[in-house]
Amino acid sequence: MADTRSTAKTLPFTAPLERYLRAQALMSERAFVAALPGAAVFVRVDERGGADEPAPWAVPIVDVLPLPVPGTPGDDVFFDLSSMFGSVEATATGPAQPPLPFPRAREQATVYVVPAAGGHIGRDGGGVVVRERSVSRRHADVAHDEGFWSIVDVDSHNGTAVNGMPLLSGEPHPLRSGDVVQVADVVLLFLDAAAFYSHLPALVGA
Repeated sequence: MADTRSTAKTLPFTAPLERYLRAQALMSERAFVAALPGAAVFVRVDERGGADEPAPWAVPIVDVLPLPVPGTPGDDVFFDLSSMFGSVEATATGPAQPPLPFPRAREQATVYVVPAAGGHIGRDGGGVVVRERSVSRRHADVAHDEGFWSIVDVDSHNGTAVNGMPLLSGEPHPLRSGDVVQVADVVLLFLDAAAFYSHLPALVGA
């Protein structure tokens, strides 16, 4: 049976998560991805719901990197989206990962669409605009080249980390769908457009 859901939507660059949830209910995956004005998103998962409600997700930045699994090249040890859903199967690019909790966000949490070519994260325009005092004006750059994403800290005041591991300023780091990126005090979940569509209900615990 043909999918009769709407394809005439245009989605915003920045909006509360609930805006995209409503669109998902009306659009096929193909239409949703086509209407998204970028190739990936950051979902802010540290925003609080109220003065007494704890942040739903926090990633501690570590100063000492964990040692790789014996016999495994260090580059093959990474956090990936499959581990967030409890998979412990080895992948083609790395060993089995322990199950980790899936980051959750409130429906009012902010979604930032990343332009197809990338852009920078910071308080100024030009990509992902995060207006927090702890975030530098130009904090980190995100690049998309031939299907691969990367992120680089651009000498920010309060640092950038991926899955709890701090980045060296000026050195690009691969960015995969499912990575948790911390810029200063702000925690963001990075998802490509298809993964964002697929996992929208899980983001709010539905």
